[in-house]
Amino acid sequence: MLCEFETTPAPNVLRCRRCGFEGKFSFPPRQVRRTCDIINLRSWSHNDRSRRGQPCRHLGEEIGRRECQGCAGRVLVKQFACEHPKHQTTCLAACQTCEDYELDHPLERRRQRLLLRFPHGFGDAVQLTTVLRHLRLLVPQWEISVAVKPGMEALFVGLVSEIVPLLTPSTGYDIERRLAWHEPTECYVDSPATKAEKCLREVFEIRPCLPYCRYHVRPDSRARADATEFAKGLKERFPVHSGFVLIHYQGNSARRNKNIAEEVINGVCRRILKLNFTPVILDWDNRHGLTSVDQVGEGGIVCPGVSHSLWRGRGTGDAGAIAALAERAILCVGIDSGPGHVFAACSTPSIIVWTWHHPLHHFPPAEYVTHLVPENHARLLRGGASRDLGLQFFDKHYAHRCYRRLPLALERLVEEKLAPQDDRPTSAQSPSLSAVTNREGLRMHADLWVRHGIERDENEVMRDYVSGNTVWMNGITHRPRTVIDLAAGIGAFAASLHLRSRRTRVLCWNQDATAGHALTANVGDFAEIIPPGLNGELVMSRIFAWVHAHDRPLDMLRFDIHSKQSTKIAMRIIAEFRATPHCGLIDQRNAKPVNLGSG
Repeated sequence: MLCEFETTPAPNVLRCRRCGFEGKFSFPPRQVRRTCDIINLRSWSHNDRSRRGQPCRHLGEEIGRRECQGCAGRVLVKQFACEHPKHQTTCLAACQTCEDYELDHPLERRRQRLLLRFPHGFGDAVQLTTVLRHLRLLVPQWEISVAVKPGMEALFVGLVSEIVPLLTPSTGYDIERRLAWHEPTECYVDSPATKAEKCLREVFEIRPCLPYCRYHVRPDSRARADATEFAKGLKERFPVHSGFVLIHYQGNSARRNKNIAEEVINGVCRRILKLNFTPVILDWDNRHGLTSVDQVGEGGIVCPGVSHSLWRGRGTGDAGAIAALAERAILCVGIDSGPGHVFAACSTPSIIVWTWHHPLHHFPPAEYVTHLVPENHARLLRGGASRDLGLQFFDKHYAHRCYRRLPLALERLVEEKLAPQDDRPTSAQSPSLSAVTNREGLRMHADLWVRHGIERDENEVMRDYVSGNTVWMNGITHRPRTVIDLAAGIGAFAASLHLRSRRTRVLCWNQDATAGHALTANVGDFAEIIPPGLNGELVMSRIFAWVHAHDRPLDMLRFDIHSKQSTKIAMRIIAEFRATPHCGLIDQRNAKPVNLGSG
């Protein structure tokens, strides 16, 4: 059967309404002749729309209609009587997902051989495992062979009958097909919206099953042995380090939309080294420009080059070796690339960083993966009216963190993941973790540290940092040079102020001792912090000494009118510096700036 082309908004670009193929043609849609890529599950021939959707043998007559809960607007769905004793009514979509579903005309059980040619890259090959998992479940009688590029064999072990080179001749197969693999264009309410789900829906006409929308990688015994030997070599070279962190930050396709800047990774590597772990960079093209990187690892950062024994002389990375390394690593940091997708198939905690792509369209849900996405990531979703449904699915099924400044957010998230756990080295074994960089009991939220289980901290971050408490900026013509924050909380306001003006001097005090750990972690690098527990006289003496030491007028005073101690100290400061203009942000509930006068 030929494709049924239709026009698209792009000039001269046509799209097949069956298989989703898009191409640029200079002829009208009816004059373009191309074989459709749809594979029929029953006859192995090209799909015929008139035979689509074989009914369930329990499906009865139509008995009414109801409103669809997953569609925008007032869309009606037909309801049918169900003749199965467990059910009374059903609709066509629910009928096909029912555990008691039985085809009125069962699938043909004749064993045939299919060769799927897949000339795409490493990341796409990992996504293909999702499609093969569905085919293995639904049509086990198929003998599927996959022709792929070298280094990807470990991805398909246990999923297909045979893995062959890409240029293998098609003799001996009942059918040979180059699998259609197109970019997703919409969101779905019941599954991710990647190329794999698009292929299942449009090429094979299979509704994706969420538990099978996962990756599959099986490294062999040799790959595991090589990874163990590599880990032992790192331990001998860096005996103080507690393990290694696997990092891949440069892809081969869509680099502007995926790759992370080297200065960002430099900062992450420095933070990892301070935590007594070894950064291991995956780079086979020698494109990196990181400082202190060498093949031997004397500088602290290790990069097993293309000639390393891990890659078996292939000249590129190997999926099985990467998976085995990921299993041995303490943490994996990646992007939307082949190694990043392999990380998701392992049980090692992983961080996947996103800049201009959205995880919903390029990555399935994974239990041990945390996606670091920009705070306005919703605008990266595709599909027009279906974007809201996709956003709901993403919020429900994907573990993710939002960021405003990627360097700071990534470093803090890595630090959170490397914090001591029950099975990690204690502070006695790793002194640096308990000195300055230990963030045990904290987690990263929108670039800042918050305490576990304290909802008030997240509200403070959203109010003072993410949303931007900019009301106070409207009433002043210059940026403040000296600020005293007597209601510091966890430091969200001070961090927002520092983000706007690096030259501003900030003094923080918080009478809540339980928030002191988070406050120090957030603003300790640039602000002076008065420790909690001091009496009012000591706090006042510290404040006066700090103001006089900087020899600057006090431009801003922030305190909480609902706190008696904070208000009392603020009134004494106002009386002391009465001749200096002040701006006090009194009530945080109303975020109302108040001009306290100049004398």
